[in-house]
Amino acid sequence: MERARSLLERACAAKNGRACFNLAEVTEDRGDEANAVSEYQEQAVKYLAIECDGAEYHACAMLGRLFLKGIVVDEMKERGEALKARPPSS
Repeated sequence: MERARSLLERACAAKNGRACFNLAEVTEDRGDEANAVSEYQEQAVKYLAIECDGAEYHACAMLGRLFLKGIVVDEMKERGEALKARPPSS
């Protein structure tokens, strides 16, 4: 398990949103420190948003799960407000 965690940490550090997401999930499941979970979740939001913008379905789904949990970083709040102000597509 430690080897997997180490690989996830390296991938997250390399800005892989899915790795950060999985690392946050594993950290949370183990009952580790809340600050570590929060840090990984925030990194996941940032990197998954980039991947989602590139039309990566799984990244969008993971990002949605984090939003449903209430994890939103400041940059995403601004983006969300801009999306709310955008007129609906026909």
